Amino acid sequence: MADPAPNTRAAKAGKPLTPEQLLNDPKYDLHPFKDPTKRYVVFSSQRTGSTYLCRRLCNVKGQFGMPSEYLNPVNVNLLVPRLLPGAGQEGKSVGGGRYLKALQRARTTDDGYFGIKVQPQQLLGLMNRSNTNALKFLSGFDRVVLLTRRDKLGQAISGAVAVVTGKWFNDQKDAELSDAQIEAMFPLIARNLNRYFEEEQLILNVAKTIQRPVFSMQYEDVAADGEKAFRSLVNFLADGEAVNIEEDESFAAVPEKPEGKLAARVRERFIQFLKNE
Repeated sequence: MADPAPNTRAAKAGKPLTPEQLLNDPKYDLHPFKDPTKRYVVFSSQRTGSTYLCRRLCNVKGQFGMPSEYLNPVNVNLLVPRLLPGAGQEGKSVGGGRYLKALQRARTTDDGYFGIKVQPQQLLGLMNRSNTNALKFLSGFDRVVLLTRRDKLGQAISGAVAVVTGKWFNDQKDAELSDAQIEAMFPLIARNLNRYFEEEQLILNVAKTIQRPVFSMQYEDVAADGEKAFRSLVNFLADGEAVNIEEDESFAAVPEKPEGKLAARVRERFIQFLKNE
């Protein structure tokens, strides 16, 4: 685990935290602290609907934990100094196991659930690029949720737009980009395509080899009917048991999909660029 002593640049500069970073605030800790009895992981690439589903889970009162990207270095740097005071000083690293133990105690709901969302690059970075170690980490959870996306070009475009605009959390508004900015994204879109294909192979391999209950979902199903996808996820996490849930929509912001005009424009120009080549 990286040295957490330096805080994030955004926090140092006094910049407002993103909706994802806000979940690191102490007000989201779940008191009294407790050890979990049921642990699950959402393993997914970027732009697959995982934030929507995890935010919905965060909003369920007293149930299903508070799944978020707790292995994201930005989030680690915000959480470690608070959950492990004095850790990481004098250049010493913080062990991943020690961090996760402290995190779990602070983010386990009354029903004993702890959830975490993990991206392949985050996990591989922590596991020295070892797929074997990544699988071992995922096997440490009771249940595993896998998210992929059939439309890889749409995924690559969405990821590129997020990088260029710095806007990873959808708020129903399309970003505005000039033709020049769109053309400058083409190499990034191409790299994203390669990256997301590779990540999908890892995710699909997990589905085939892990000896844990697995629930595989696709972005297209979430986009088509978010409520149905969410209810299916809840049913999996509850192991088929009937549960009554109450959501507090004011607790954690849920992303809202934009109209998609920018994505369509970028797709059209990128395909035209490929044809011209």
